[in-house]
This record gives sequence, structure tokens and C-alpha cells, in this order.
Amino acid sequence: MPTKSTLHVDTQRRNFRMRHWPMTALDPLDSYTAIVDQAVKDRAAIDSDPHLTPEGKLAARAAKRDAAVKAIDALKTPRLAGLDANIAADRAALLPANTQKPTDRQIDFLLSRVQDRTANEIAVLYNASTDAERLVFEEAARSVGRIPTKQPDGSLVMLPLLPAEILNESQMARAAAQNPAGVQKLQELEEIKAMHQSVANLAAAEISEVLGS
Repeated sequence: MPTKSTLHVDTQRRNFRMRHWPMTALDPLDSYTAIVDQAVKDRAAIDSDPHLTPEGKLAARAAKRDAAVKAIDALKTPRLAGLDANIAADRAALLPANTQKPTDRQIDFLLSRVQDRTANEIAVLYNASTDAERLVFEEAARSVGRIPTKQPDGSLVMLPLLPAEILNESQMARAAAQNPAGVQKLQELEEIKAMHQSVANLAAAEISEVLGS
């Protein structure tokens, strides 16, 4: 009987619709399911071993469980790090070159106008700005990092001028206008990373179920 991890990967293959990556991009996921398959075999071997006491079987299952979970992590950690590096490189390559770098005066003026605004108000102003004005916001965000930001109750906290998700969404929208295929390829790579994370997590949980938590 297929494990839950194997069924999950099989579902990913059946639903595969990526345009810029071959289905073989999912093949590394089989490494996680192979570890789960081995855990099932280990459980059966331990349970049927007449030379082990109940306490011995419990200890043997725990040892196999710990080793299998460690093997999952040993696969997942470098793979996710590699995918993160590829995603960062692809995103940087997609961002349009800024040929109109904002001046220090523009940045200083903008910061002077948002110093008494809430984070939500700053986001509204950014979304209502032209592309040229957004570039000033983005350069200011990069140059100053966190700034004193007014809260709805009137208090002040240190927050980034613009949240990373807002910056990324806007920058990717500009990139998509120039290179839609490149953006789609990046999004698919992010989806592949998410698959690695979900399959690895499912495999670790299933190993704990099979061999005892």
C-alpha cells in the first residue's frame, strides 16, 4: 500500500502544469518518499523480530525513527538553501534596471512627508504613486531601513518604510510587464521549493507515525 507521502507526490505529478520546468524537476521528491518506505519496512522487521523484547522493540523503533528524520533533514536543508539561492538570483535578474536613480533631495523630502504617517497610510500612498514616485519610495526604504512609524493609538514604533511583501509585489509587477515568461518561471521555481518543504514535512510526520513519536 502506498504511503501518504508517495500518494502526495503522485498527486503533484498528476497535477503538474508548469511551462518552464520539466516534470523531472519533481524527481528529487522521491528521495523523501524512499525514506518513508524504508521506515515502513523497518517497522515490520522490528515487530517480527522474535529476539527483541517489547522494550527492545520500542528502543529499536525510536532509533530508526530518529535516523530517518535526520535523513529527511539532511536532504531538505541543502536543497532548500540551493533553491533559495536560485530564487534570489532569478529575482535579482528580473528586476528592471533603475536608470532614474532618485536624488537625495527627493528621498529626504519623501521621508519628511511620511514621518507622521501610519504604516497603512504609507502603503496607501505607495500604491497610489506613479512608477517614478514608487522608485523614490523603494530607494528610501533601502537607504534608511526602519523608521519611526506612527501607530493607530498614536504611539511610535520602528518599522520598515515599506513591508517586504509590498515591495516584492510591486517590483514583480514591473518585471512581469517586461518579462512575463521570466516571472512565471520564477513563480514555478518558488512552487517547486514549496513542494520540497511540504513533502519533507509530510515524510517526517509519517515516519513519526510509523515508528512512533
